[in-house]
Amino acid sequence: MSRSAQGRPLLSRPGRREVLAGSLALLGSTRLSRGASAGVRFGEREALVRAVEETPRDRLIEVAAAKIRGGARPADLLGAAFLAGVRGVRARPVGFEFHCVLAVHSAHLVAQGAPEADRWLPVLWALDQFKSGQQTKRQKGEGAWVLPLPEDARLPPPAEARQRYLQAMADWDEEAADRAITALVRGAGPEAIRDLLFRHGARDFLDIGHKAIYAANAWRTLKVIGWQHAEPVLRSLTFACLEHEGKNPARRDAAEDRPGRENLERLPRIRADWRQGTASTEATTQLLQVLRRARPAAAGAAVAASLNGGAGPAALWDGLFLYASELVMRHLDIISLHAVTSMNALHHAYQSAAEDQTRLLMLLQGAAFLTLFREELGDKRGARVDTLEAGDTSLAALITDARQRVLTRGDGAHDYKFGAAVLEDVQHLSPPWRSRYLAANLKLFPGPGERQNPLVDRIRAALAG
Repeated sequence: MSRSAQGRPLLSRPGRREVLAGSLALLGSTRLSRGASAGVRFGEREALVRAVEETPRDRLIEVAAAKIRGGARPADLLGAAFLAGVRGVRARPVGFEFHCVLAVHSAHLVAQGAPEADRWLPVLWALDQFKSGQQTKRQKGEGAWVLPLPEDARLPPPAEARQRYLQAMADWDEEAADRAITALVRGAGPEAIRDLLFRHGARDFLDIGHKAIYAANAWRTLKVIGWQHAEPVLRSLTFACLEHEGKNPARRDAAEDRPGRENLERLPRIRADWRQGTASTEATTQLLQVLRRARPAAAGAAVAASLNGGAGPAALWDGLFLYASELVMRHLDIISLHAVTSMNALHHAYQSAAEDQTRLLMLLQGAAFLTLFREELGDKRGARVDTLEAGDTSLAALITDARQRVLTRGDGAHDYKFGAAVLEDVQHLSPPWRSRYLAANLKLFPGPGERQNPLVDRIRAALAG
């Protein structure tokens, strides 16, 4: 992997797994991967989305600044960037140029915590990121592709939509799933759909966690821009979740699919009052030991056994967050970065899910995913996050510095995705672990010696008018 002068990986470049997924995704075709003369529309946001699509990249920041002076809100511009990506960038592979969609909510999170003077930087960065994805799409020869209108005449009856969706997803049937999710969105509210998104986003390890990331960030972004846009977004998400390599996963037993099936079988054997467990540093350190050496099946089993033994789920999430950061500390790599962002997505799904079985699945899949990340990295031994010693700098100061690095030196989508995940999850850990978690991750933040993103001065000048 290429590295900057400061030793940090150039994270905009794909890793080996992403390259493989990208190559395989170009094989074959489906209804949703062919060009369409008329794509979906976005109601009251259509004009702004079209302006984002059609304005040249070298003018978009200035056009957006004019719209801000005219009263546009952050949610308006972030929504336009997100929806333009959903309509115009194919969600396969779930990475590469599709990061212009995946990273929008990350920009929103960074903006929320930014100083007042810098709150527009992530928003306008997200617009520019869409233009980058659009440019890459054209270079790949996919410039004519848009998310097509649904086939209304073939939609299942509303009363059958949920069961049809579950069956189509189990069969990995793309066209049936597209029709079913369309009917489901039209006939049911978000609360009836939420857990389905999380469970299918987390069911396999293909695309190194990007499916789970898209599921969580699609849900979160829709809460910001409005459920009225759910239909095209969830059609895109469903298409992404059904990506696979080779033989239909419904008729195989592949390593990336197996942990999800095994963990589903474990759920009924976990005690009903599992959420009432006790905080336990010992449970956290024991899980770290398991994650350093266990196979995926053993990791899920260890989490289930710890819950049944009385450990609280917060202690186990501490272990998952910490081990992801340990992988970063030992491997400054695109794979370890996605261990962190995947845990962020699974934890958000855990927090947001309505059903205990979904929450448990996120926890067990988190453990399984981390062992798969470890195997992907070829990790064997190295520095341990639980042995790090606290430094003199306060946690609050470290957080402020890390956020400012993203705001002014972050350029690619991975800087924002990773930075937002770490800055959010450091608050979710138990207080004794927070400094260790942040310290382990800091080397993947833009370094203080790296140049400022040239877009920053351009945005500030445009906003100054």
